[in-house]
Amino acid sequence: MGYTRIKIGLVVVGVSWTLFLFYIMSSLKWSPGSMGAARGPKHNLETSPHAGLFASSQFLEMANTFNSSGNTAKIAVTPRESAKSNFTPRKPKTSTEVKIINAKKAMLIAKIIVPGKVVQVVMAANSQTIMGLMAALNSIFLNSKVPVHFYLTFPGDVLKHFKEWLQNTNLNKLSHTARPFPREVPEDKPHFAKLFLTSIFPELEGIIIYIDTDVVVQGNIEEMTKIPIEKGHPGAFSEECTSVSRRFSRARPFYSTHVNLKHSAIRPLAIKPTECTFNTDVFVTNATTWKRENITGQLQQWLLHNQKEPIYGVEPELDESEAAMLLVFHNRISPIPQLWHVRDLGMTTGAGYSKQFVKKAKLLHWNGHFKPWARRAAFVEIWQKYYLPDVTLHYQPLRRHN
Repeated sequence: MGYTRIKIGLVVVGVSWTLFLFYIMSSLKWSPGSMGAARGPKHNLETSPHAGLFASSQFLEMANTFNSSGNTAKIAVTPRESAKSNFTPRKPKTSTEVKIINAKKAMLIAKIIVPGKVVQVVMAANSQTIMGLMAALNSIFLNSKVPVHFYLTFPGDVLKHFKEWLQNTNLNKLSHTARPFPREVPEDKPHFAKLFLTSIFPELEGIIIYIDTDVVVQGNIEEMTKIPIEKGHPGAFSEECTSVSRRFSRARPFYSTHVNLKHSAIRPLAIKPTECTFNTDVFVTNATTWKRENITGQLQQWLLHNQKEPIYGVEPELDESEAAMLLVFHNRISPIPQLWHVRDLGMTTGAGYSKQFVKKAKLLHWNGHFKPWARRAAFVEIWQKYYLPDVTLHYQPLRRHN
Protein backbone atom coordinates (compact mmCIF):
# COMPACT_ATOMS: atom_id res chain seq x y z
CA MET A 1 0.00 0.00 0.00
CA GLY A 2 2.82 2.40 0.94
CA TYR A 3 4.68 1.57 -2.28
CA THR A 4 1.59 2.49 -4.36
CA ARG A 5 1.30 5.86 -2.59
CA ILE A 6 4.91 6.68 -3.41
CA LYS A 7 4.34 5.95 -7.13
CA ILE A 8 1.24 8.16 -7.19
CA GLY A 9 3.18 10.96 -5.47
CA LEU A 10 5.98 10.84 -8.06
CA VAL A 11 3.46 11.05 -10.91
CA VAL A 12 1.78 14.08 -9.32
CA VAL A 13 5.15 15.83 -8.87
CA GLY A 14 6.14 15.14 -12.49
CA VAL A 15 2.87 16.52 -13.85
CA SER A 16 3.21 19.59 -11.64
CA TRP A 17 6.72 20.34 -12.92
CA THR A 18 5.56 19.93 -16.52
CA LEU A 19 2.70 22.39 -16.03
CA PHE A 20 5.03 24.82 -14.27
CA LEU A 21 7.57 24.78 -17.11
CA PHE A 22 4.82 25.21 -19.70
CA TYR A 23 3.54 28.26 -17.79
CA ILE A 24 7.05 29.81 -17.65
CA MET A 25 7.69 29.33 -21.40
CA SER A 26 4.26 30.72 -22.29
CA SER A 27 4.81 33.82 -20.19
CA LEU A 28 8.17 34.42 -21.93
CA LYS A 29 6.59 33.93 -25.39
CA TRP A 30 9.26 31.36 -26.27
CA SER A 31 9.62 30.14 -29.86
CA PRO A 32 12.15 27.83 -31.52
CA GLY A 33 13.92 30.72 -33.23
CA SER A 34 14.69 32.43 -29.94
CA MET A 35 17.33 29.97 -28.79
CA GLY A 36 20.08 31.98 -30.47
CA ALA A 37 19.10 35.02 -28.44
CA ALA A 38 19.50 33.08 -25.22
CA ARG A 39 23.10 32.38 -26.13
CA GLY A 40 24.07 36.03 -26.39
CA PRO A 41 24.23 38.67 -29.14
CA LYS A 42 24.42 37.41 -32.71
CA HIS A 43 27.98 37.42 -34.10
CA ASN A 44 27.71 39.41 -37.31
CA LEU A 45 30.24 40.37 -39.95
CA GLU A 46 31.20 43.66 -38.37
CA THR A 47 32.26 42.01 -35.10
CA SER A 48 34.03 39.02 -36.62
CA PRO A 49 37.82 38.73 -36.25
CA HIS A 50 40.32 39.24 -39.06
CA ALA A 51 40.61 36.43 -41.58
CA GLY A 52 43.96 36.46 -43.33
CA LEU A 53 44.65 39.93 -44.71
CA PHE A 54 40.98 40.93 -44.65
CA ALA A 55 39.59 42.91 -41.73
CA SER A 56 35.95 42.27 -40.87
CA SER A 57 34.89 45.71 -42.09
CA GLN A 58 36.40 44.86 -45.44
CA PHE A 59 34.36 41.63 -45.56
CA LEU A 60 31.20 43.70 -45.21
CA GLU A 61 32.26 45.99 -48.02
CA MET A 62 33.07 43.03 -50.26
CA ALA A 63 29.75 41.39 -49.49
CA ASN A 64 27.87 44.46 -50.65
CA THR A 65 29.87 45.12 -53.81
CA PHE A 66 29.21 43.83 -57.28
CA ASN A 67 31.41 41.32 -58.99
CA SER A 68 32.80 41.74 -62.47
CA SER A 69 29.63 40.44 -64.15
CA GLY A 70 27.49 43.01 -62.33
CA ASN A 71 25.83 40.52 -59.96
CA THR A 72 25.77 40.94 -56.22
CA ALA A 73 27.81 38.31 -54.40
CA LYS A 74 25.47 35.56 -53.17
CA ILE A 75 25.82 32.61 -50.87
CA ALA A 76 23.49 29.68 -50.25
CA VAL A 77 22.11 29.28 -46.73
CA THR A 78 20.35 26.43 -44.93
CA PRO A 79 17.02 26.63 -43.05
CA ARG A 80 18.87 26.53 -39.73
CA GLU A 81 21.06 29.48 -40.78
CA SER A 82 18.04 31.50 -41.87
CA ALA A 83 16.44 31.39 -38.42
CA LYS A 84 16.32 34.74 -36.59
CA SER A 85 15.43 35.72 -33.04
CA ASN A 86 11.85 36.22 -31.86
CA PHE A 87 9.94 34.89 -34.84
CA THR A 88 8.91 31.55 -36.19
CA PRO A 89 11.20 30.60 -39.11
CA ARG A 90 9.61 30.51 -42.52
CA LYS A 91 10.58 28.33 -45.43
CA PRO A 92 13.95 29.68 -46.68
CA LYS A 93 14.77 30.70 -50.24
CA THR A 94 17.25 28.68 -52.24
CA SER A 95 19.81 31.52 -51.98
CA THR A 96 19.83 34.92 -50.37
CA GLU A 97 21.85 38.09 -50.75
CA VAL A 98 24.64 38.38 -48.22
CA LYS A 99 23.92 41.16 -45.72
CA ILE A 100 24.50 39.94 -42.19
CA ILE A 101 26.55 36.78 -41.77
CA ASN A 102 28.21 35.03 -38.88
CA ALA A 103 31.93 34.52 -38.38
CA LYS A 104 31.96 31.21 -40.23
CA LYS A 105 30.47 32.81 -43.35
CA ALA A 106 32.97 35.66 -43.05
CA MET A 107 35.69 33.15 -43.78
CA LEU A 108 33.87 32.26 -47.00
CA ILE A 109 33.58 35.91 -48.00
CA ALA A 110 37.36 36.20 -47.59
CA LYS A 111 37.61 33.92 -50.61
CA ILE A 112 35.45 36.14 -52.81
CA ILE A 113 37.91 38.22 -54.81
CA VAL A 114 36.23 41.32 -56.21
CA PRO A 115 38.31 43.02 -58.95
CA GLY A 116 38.99 46.62 -58.02
CA LYS A 117 38.54 45.98 -54.30
CA VAL A 118 41.41 43.53 -53.81
CA VAL A 119 44.82 43.86 -55.45
CA GLN A 120 45.61 40.70 -57.43
CA VAL A 121 49.28 39.72 -57.67
CA VAL A 122 50.59 36.76 -59.68
CA MET A 123 54.00 35.18 -59.05
CA ALA A 124 55.81 31.98 -60.02
CA ALA A 125 58.79 30.31 -58.36
CA ASN A 126 60.83 27.12 -58.29
CA SER A 127 63.46 25.73 -55.93
CA GLN A 128 66.03 28.26 -57.19
CA THR A 129 63.86 31.34 -56.69
CA ILE A 130 61.55 30.56 -53.75
CA MET A 131 63.76 32.51 -51.32
CA GLY A 132 63.24 35.58 -53.45
CA LEU A 133 59.49 34.94 -53.49
CA MET A 134 59.33 34.85 -49.68
CA ALA A 135 61.00 38.25 -49.41
CA ALA A 136 58.79 39.70 -52.14
CA LEU A 137 55.61 38.43 -50.48
CA ASN A 138 56.64 39.85 -47.13
CA SER A 139 57.53 43.26 -48.59
CA ILE A 140 54.12 43.54 -50.27
CA PHE A 141 52.36 42.29 -47.14
CA LEU A 142 54.08 44.82 -44.87
CA ASN A 143 53.81 47.85 -47.15
CA SER A 144 50.35 47.39 -48.66
CA LYS A 145 47.52 49.55 -47.33
CA VAL A 146 44.75 47.50 -48.97
CA PRO A 147 43.82 43.79 -49.14
CA VAL A 148 46.02 41.76 -51.50
CA HIS A 149 45.36 38.28 -52.84
CA PHE A 150 48.33 36.37 -54.26
CA TYR A 151 48.10 33.83 -57.06
CA LEU A 152 51.19 31.61 -56.79
CA THR A 153 52.40 28.69 -58.85
CA PHE A 154 55.26 26.24 -58.23
CA PRO A 155 56.51 22.79 -59.19
CA GLY A 156 54.62 20.20 -57.13
CA ASP A 157 57.37 19.42 -54.58
CA VAL A 158 58.20 23.10 -54.07
CA LEU A 159 54.53 23.91 -53.56
CA LYS A 160 54.35 21.41 -50.69
CA HIS A 161 57.39 22.91 -48.98
CA PHE A 162 56.12 26.45 -49.55
CA LYS A 163 52.96 25.68 -47.56
CA GLU A 164 55.03 24.39 -44.63
CA TRP A 165 57.39 27.38 -44.83
CA LEU A 166 54.52 29.85 -44.88
CA GLN A 167 52.91 28.37 -41.76
CA ASN A 168 56.01 29.19 -39.70
CA THR A 169 56.10 32.89 -40.58
CA ASN A 170 54.05 36.03 -40.01
CA LEU A 171 52.46 35.25 -43.39
CA ASN A 172 50.65 32.16 -42.09
CA LYS A 173 47.29 33.82 -42.79
CA LEU A 174 48.31 35.23 -46.16
CA SER A 175 45.39 35.44 -48.58
CA HIS A 176 46.54 33.37 -51.53
CA THR A 177 45.80 30.71 -54.12
CA ALA A 178 48.64 28.27 -54.82
CA ARG A 179 48.69 25.77 -57.69
CA PRO A 180 51.30 23.51 -59.34
CA PHE A 181 52.90 24.30 -62.66
CA PRO A 182 50.95 23.08 -65.68
CA ARG A 183 52.81 20.83 -68.10
CA GLU A 184 53.53 23.83 -70.36
CA VAL A 185 55.79 25.40 -67.71
CA PRO A 186 59.21 23.72 -67.33
CA GLU A 187 60.32 23.30 -63.71
CA ASP A 188 63.60 25.09 -64.40
CA LYS A 189 61.86 28.03 -66.12
CA PRO A 190 59.25 29.49 -63.75
CA HIS A 191 59.06 32.67 -65.83
CA PHE A 192 57.17 30.68 -68.49
CA ALA A 193 54.16 30.85 -66.15
CA LYS A 194 53.51 34.48 -67.15
CA LEU A 195 52.57 33.26 -70.62
CA PHE A 196 49.79 31.13 -69.12
CA LEU A 197 48.38 33.45 -66.44
CA THR A 198 44.72 32.93 -67.22
CA SER A 199 45.16 29.23 -67.92
CA ILE A 200 46.67 28.53 -64.51
CA PHE A 201 44.22 30.90 -62.80
CA PRO A 202 41.08 31.06 -64.99
CA GLU A 203 39.18 32.89 -62.22
CA LEU A 204 41.28 36.03 -62.74
CA GLU A 205 39.35 39.10 -63.90
CA GLY A 206 40.21 42.77 -64.09
CA ILE A 207 43.56 44.36 -63.30
CA ILE A 208 46.36 42.02 -62.21
CA ILE A 209 50.03 42.57 -61.46
CA TYR A 210 52.71 40.09 -62.46
CA ILE A 211 55.93 40.32 -60.46
CA ASP A 212 59.07 38.23 -60.70
CA THR A 213 60.60 36.75 -57.53
CA ASP A 214 63.79 38.88 -57.47
CA VAL A 215 61.80 41.91 -56.36
CA VAL A 216 61.14 43.91 -53.20
CA VAL A 217 58.15 46.27 -53.06
CA GLN A 218 58.72 49.31 -50.83
CA GLY A 219 55.53 51.16 -51.76
CA ASN A 220 51.78 50.56 -51.52
CA ILE A 221 51.19 48.13 -54.36
CA GLU A 222 47.67 49.43 -54.91
CA GLU A 223 49.28 52.33 -56.80
CA MET A 224 50.26 49.93 -59.57
CA THR A 225 46.62 49.08 -60.24
CA LYS A 226 46.04 52.77 -61.01
CA ILE A 227 48.73 53.00 -63.70
CA PRO A 228 46.96 54.24 -66.86
CA ILE A 229 46.76 51.66 -69.65
CA GLU A 230 46.04 53.24 -73.01
CA LYS A 231 43.11 51.91 -75.01
CA GLY A 232 44.30 49.16 -77.34
CA HIS A 233 47.29 48.34 -75.11
CA PRO A 234 47.11 44.97 -73.32
CA GLY A 235 49.34 46.13 -70.47
CA ALA A 236 51.88 48.46 -68.88
CA PHE A 237 55.60 47.63 -69.00
CA SER A 238 58.94 49.39 -68.51
CA GLU A 239 60.90 50.23 -71.64
CA GLU A 240 64.55 49.26 -71.26
CA CYS A 241 65.82 52.43 -72.90
CA THR A 242 64.31 54.51 -70.08
CA SER A 243 66.38 52.81 -67.36
CA VAL A 244 68.70 55.24 -65.58
CA SER A 245 71.07 52.53 -64.40
CA ARG A 246 74.52 51.95 -65.80
CA ARG A 247 73.26 49.02 -67.83
CA PHE A 248 72.13 51.24 -70.70
CA SER A 249 75.71 52.37 -71.38
CA ARG A 250 76.93 48.75 -71.65
CA ALA A 251 74.08 46.74 -73.13
CA ARG A 252 71.94 47.11 -76.24
CA PRO A 253 68.26 46.80 -75.25
CA PHE A 254 67.04 46.67 -78.84
CA TYR A 255 64.89 44.25 -80.81
CA SER A 256 67.91 43.36 -82.92
CA THR A 257 69.56 41.65 -79.93
CA HIS A 258 66.45 40.26 -78.22
CA VAL A 259 64.52 38.88 -81.20
CA ASN A 260 65.62 36.95 -84.29
CA LEU A 261 64.46 39.50 -86.85
CA LYS A 262 65.57 37.19 -89.68
CA HIS A 263 63.01 34.56 -88.68
CA SER A 264 60.62 33.85 -91.58
CA ALA A 265 57.56 34.54 -89.40
CA ILE A 266 59.02 37.72 -87.87
CA ARG A 267 60.27 39.46 -91.03
CA PRO A 268 56.72 40.45 -92.17
CA LEU A 269 56.28 42.46 -88.96
CA ALA A 270 58.87 44.96 -90.24
CA ILE A 271 60.29 45.63 -86.77
CA LYS A 272 63.15 48.13 -86.84
CA PRO A 273 66.39 46.75 -85.35
CA THR A 274 66.87 49.84 -83.18
CA GLU A 275 63.40 49.74 -81.61
CA CYS A 276 63.66 49.60 -77.84
CA THR A 277 62.59 46.48 -75.94
CA PHE A 278 60.75 46.36 -72.62
CA ASN A 279 61.14 44.36 -69.42
CA THR A 280 58.70 41.45 -69.12
CA ASP A 281 59.41 40.56 -65.48
CA VAL A 282 57.11 43.20 -63.96
CA PHE A 283 53.92 44.30 -65.68
CA VAL A 284 50.31 45.30 -65.17
CA THR A 285 47.56 43.88 -67.38
CA ASN A 286 43.83 43.29 -67.48
CA ALA A 287 43.00 39.58 -67.19
CA THR A 288 39.61 40.12 -68.82
CA THR A 289 41.26 41.74 -71.85
CA TRP A 290 43.96 39.05 -71.85
CA LYS A 291 41.31 36.36 -72.21
CA ARG A 292 39.19 38.28 -74.70
CA GLU A 293 42.18 38.83 -77.01
CA ASN A 294 43.46 35.29 -76.42
CA ILE A 295 46.92 36.59 -75.48
CA THR A 296 47.99 33.15 -74.27
CA GLY A 297 47.01 31.66 -77.64
CA GLN A 298 49.05 34.32 -79.47
CA LEU A 299 52.08 33.62 -77.26
CA GLN A 300 51.75 29.89 -77.85
CA GLN A 301 51.81 30.46 -81.61
CA TRP A 302 55.24 32.07 -81.28
CA LEU A 303 56.43 29.16 -79.13
CA LEU A 304 55.42 26.85 -81.98
CA HIS A 305 57.40 28.99 -84.44
CA ASN A 306 60.38 28.66 -82.10
CA GLN A 307 60.33 24.87 -82.51
CA LYS A 308 61.22 25.28 -86.18
CA GLU A 309 63.69 28.14 -85.78
CA PRO A 310 64.69 30.20 -82.69
CA ILE A 311 62.67 33.38 -82.32
CA TYR A 312 65.00 34.88 -79.69
CA GLY A 313 68.12 36.93 -80.36
CA VAL A 314 71.71 36.88 -79.17
CA GLU A 315 71.28 38.70 -75.85
CA PRO A 316 72.52 36.40 -73.03
CA GLU A 317 69.98 34.68 -70.77
CA LEU A 318 67.09 35.32 -73.17
CA ASP A 319 64.74 32.59 -74.35
CA GLU A 320 61.59 32.09 -76.39
CA SER A 321 59.24 33.19 -73.58
CA GLU A 322 60.55 36.75 -73.49
CA ALA A 323 60.84 36.92 -77.29
CA ALA A 324 57.21 35.81 -77.61
CA MET A 325 56.06 38.61 -75.29
CA LEU A 326 58.16 41.19 -77.15
CA LEU A 327 56.44 40.14 -80.37
CA VAL A 328 52.85 39.95 -79.09
CA PHE A 329 53.06 43.26 -77.22
CA HIS A 330 55.16 45.07 -79.85
CA ASN A 331 54.15 48.75 -80.06
CA ARG A 332 51.25 48.11 -77.66
CA ILE A 333 52.54 48.92 -74.17
CA SER A 334 51.82 51.75 -71.75
CA PRO A 335 54.66 52.92 -69.45
CA ILE A 336 55.18 52.01 -65.80
CA PRO A 337 56.38 55.01 -63.73
CA GLN A 338 60.11 54.90 -63.12
CA LEU A 339 59.95 54.58 -59.33
CA TRP A 340 57.63 51.59 -59.70
CA HIS A 341 60.28 49.58 -61.50
CA VAL A 342 63.85 50.39 -60.52
CA ARG A 343 65.64 47.52 -62.21
CA ASP A 344 69.06 46.18 -63.20
CA LEU A 345 70.16 45.83 -59.56
CA GLY A 346 71.45 42.35 -60.38
CA MET A 347 73.56 43.34 -63.38
CA THR A 348 76.66 43.99 -61.25
CA THR A 349 77.65 43.61 -57.61
CA GLY A 350 78.12 47.36 -57.37
CA ALA A 351 75.53 50.06 -56.91
CA GLY A 352 74.05 51.40 -60.14
CA TYR A 353 71.95 53.93 -58.25
CA SER A 354 72.49 56.26 -55.31
CA LYS A 355 71.26 55.15 -51.88
CA GLN A 356 68.89 58.13 -51.82
CA PHE A 357 67.28 57.09 -55.11
CA VAL A 358 66.93 53.45 -54.03
CA LYS A 359 65.32 54.55 -50.78
CA LYS A 360 62.66 56.49 -52.73
CA ALA A 361 62.01 53.61 -55.15
CA LYS A 362 58.63 51.86 -54.85
CA LEU A 363 59.78 48.58 -56.45
CA LEU A 364 63.34 47.23 -56.63
CA HIS A 365 64.25 44.55 -59.17
CA TRP A 366 67.45 42.49 -59.04
CA ASN A 367 67.19 41.27 -62.63
CA GLY A 368 70.49 39.91 -63.85
CA HIS A 369 72.97 37.33 -62.61
CA PHE A 370 73.61 38.69 -59.09
CA LYS A 371 70.64 37.82 -56.88
CA PRO A 372 70.37 39.06 -53.27
CA TRP A 373 70.12 35.52 -51.91
CA ALA A 374 73.36 34.58 -53.67
CA ARG A 375 76.91 35.38 -52.56
CA ARG A 376 77.15 38.94 -53.86
CA ALA A 377 74.56 41.57 -54.79
CA ALA A 378 73.94 45.29 -54.61
CA PHE A 379 71.73 46.71 -51.84
CA VAL A 380 71.40 43.25 -50.32
CA GLU A 381 70.64 44.79 -46.90
CA ILE A 382 67.25 45.96 -48.21
CA TRP A 383 66.33 42.48 -49.42
CA GLN A 384 67.53 40.90 -46.18
CA LYS A 385 65.16 43.13 -44.19
CA TYR A 386 62.18 41.35 -45.79
CA TYR A 387 63.50 37.82 -46.12
CA LEU A 388 61.74 35.17 -44.00
CA PRO A 389 64.09 32.26 -43.18
CA ASP A 390 63.07 28.66 -43.76
CA VAL A 391 62.90 27.09 -40.29
CA THR A 392 63.69 23.68 -41.79
CA LEU A 393 66.93 25.13 -43.20
CA HIS A 394 66.19 23.38 -46.49
CA TYR A 395 66.60 26.72 -48.26
CA GLN A 396 69.30 29.13 -47.09
CA PRO A 397 70.91 32.19 -48.72
CA LEU A 398 74.42 31.39 -49.90
CA ARG A 399 75.74 34.49 -48.21
CA ARG A 400 75.35 35.14 -44.49
CA HIS A 401 73.96 38.60 -43.92
CA ASN A 402 74.27 40.64 -40.76
